Amino acid sequence: MTAEENQQEVVLGDGGVRVRTTTQRIWKYDLPIVSHFTLELPKGARILDVQVQRKKTTNNLFAQPDGTVEVPCLWAIVEPANEKEKRHFFLRGTGQSVLVAASNKWDAMYHLNYVGTFQLHNGEVVMHLFEVPSVTA
Repeated sequence: MTAEENQQEVVLGDGGVRVRTTTQRIWKYDLPIVSHFTLELPKGARILDVQVQRKKTTNNLFAQPDGTVEVPCLWAIVEPANEKEKRHFFLRGTGQSVLVAASNKWDAMYHLNYVGTFQLHNGEVVMHLFEVPSVTA
């Protein structure tokens, strides 16, 4: 079955708005808790949200009594067939400086796009995620 054959069309409301499925998907990415990092996403990926999700784990120093840990996650709408591209992110906690040394590739602070805020450890740690678009090495 081709992608076109797999599409479904639905008419919504009295205005006849037509909605159809596409080959795009919503994918989730676990995020590291470090000051800056790179993710590989399909080209054109559109970030939806960032939140914390509890996951079962074994042998983790930070596991809760129920055996879960809090993992920050990013959700994005992607076209799975698209070529991958590197996307650069900057993570800071509340109260931390957002200035960085001009000697590294993370110095383009004026280009940062806010992605979202998430909380860890029952709100005791609040982190803010930014994307650095089109960083050149």
